[in-house]
Amino acid sequence: MRTSTLLALAVLLAHPAAAAEQKLTGAEIKAALADHVFAGSNDGRAVEQSFDASGRTLYTEDGNASQGLWEVRGDQYCSQWPPHDAWSCYDMTADGKTVTFISSSGVRYVMTLAK
Repeated sequence: MRTSTLLALAVLLAHPAAAAEQKLTGAEIKAALADHVFAGSNDGRAVEQSFDASGRTLYTEDGNASQGLWEVRGDQYCSQWPPHDAWSCYDMTADGKTVTFISSSGVRYVMTLAK
């Protein structure tokens, strides 16, 4: 990883005593996700998602994997899951090692840095 990416990630994932959820910019989203793996749950099922810097993403839920694409558009994370052509975009926040993807309808998906 480049030094600037490491520095941006260190700033994002630092856990100060009074950490608070902060909205991420496009550059911060890219730095937080690229070449990292996050874990969480979806309706009680374990999920994990990796984000390759090339724009590929792998989402695994209870052992079932789905490969898609991701990119940053403006200050949003966007993803596409073939065979569908549509892209879905989300605002993102971070609080320490936790990131939250927020849909246009306000649904929040919380994940924590795993790798």
